[in-house]
Amino acid sequence: MKILVIAKAYPPETGGIETYSEELAKAYSVLGHDVTVLTAHRGIEEYETRQNVSIRNVGQGAQMKVFWRMLNWIWKDRRTNYDFIHATTWRVAIPLMLVRPKAGIAVTIHGREVFIVPRLLKPVMACVLNRAKQIPTVSGPILDKARNLTNLKLLQAYTNWNGISFDAEAGQKMQKPSGFNIFCMCRMVERKNVSTAITAVAELISEGLDLRFDVAGGGDELERLKEHTRKVYTGHNIVLHGRIPDEDVSIYYRNAHVFLHPQIATHDGGDLEGFGLTIADGMAFGCVPIAGSSGGPSDFISHGQTGFLVDGHNVEEIKAHIRELYQNRTLLKEMSVKARRFAHDELTWHRHALTNIEKLAPTRQTF
Repeated sequence: MKILVIAKAYPPETGGIETYSEELAKAYSVLGHDVTVLTAHRGIEEYETRQNVSIRNVGQGAQMKVFWRMLNWIWKDRRTNYDFIHATTWRVAIPLMLVRPKAGIAVTIHGREVFIVPRLLKPVMACVLNRAKQIPTVSGPILDKARNLTNLKLLQAYTNWNGISFDAEAGQKMQKPSGFNIFCMCRMVERKNVSTAITAVAELISEGLDLRFDVAGGGDELERLKEHTRKVYTGHNIVLHGRIPDEDVSIYYRNAHVFLHPQIATHDGGDLEGFGLTIADGMAFGCVPIAGSSGGPSDFISHGQTGFLVDGHNVEEIKAHIRELYQNRTLLKEMSVKARRFAHDELTWHRHALTNIEKLAPTRQTF
């Protein structure tokens, strides 16, 4: 098929939706389809091909400027027949609907972009979602919340988990090092709740547990978290690295025994973890996840089997699960094996893309 993917941004821009857009496009291409991506990222406007995906970059700028550039590209491209059009967020579907009003598009729901919307834009969002033929949502909790908050039936919506980022690397034979290493990688923002993770590990170290905690990622909260770390811990076993090079990420995953991510919901529940890609990646490398019970991770972590789900506000609960795994290495290994197997079997971009295509099959038409 000839597929058009429309994304608000695309690597080299970093972020969850940017990663989703790239992995989705690559997965469609691997399935044998002819894929074009319309997007906006830093740099000059250009055409390029990466991993058999044709990328049309309109360049970054003010939102309205990018909107008009996308609208102009779609207008010039209006005579191209696509078998499938996939907008990775609802906003980037707007210019498409103006030019191709009869197009039966797919629109992905990730979470925040649907839950926190200016009042004036809510009718526009409702129009886009009602017109979409398919609405893959990245987890069951996000689908349920989308229906509740938008008051839309969204009968064409379905849960379709994201895939892991390091399928080949994480699939290689590996052996965890000695010791007990904990890893966390995320954007340093309030809902990631990294401060509570740091507090929990610091208290366990003060109790005599020999732990190493590596925290990676940049963001608005990074400096505040460094100051918080200095207040609760004075040693060298808790390290905030900031953003780490891409080539080093898999090394930290490979060396970690636990992936700690006690995220919470903020903004009255409107900002929560849609899926939890770094958590899923940790599982693929055999890290036992200890994650917050809010949002997407509760959909794919089986509590007590492939990981632990915790109240992110409860430091003692987080400490209890770390302590349990530290003291019971047999349990740690068993859960590691189960988490890794589940991630490689169920959390794949191949399955994600194939599910979208299969949902299209009964009503396939060319736009």
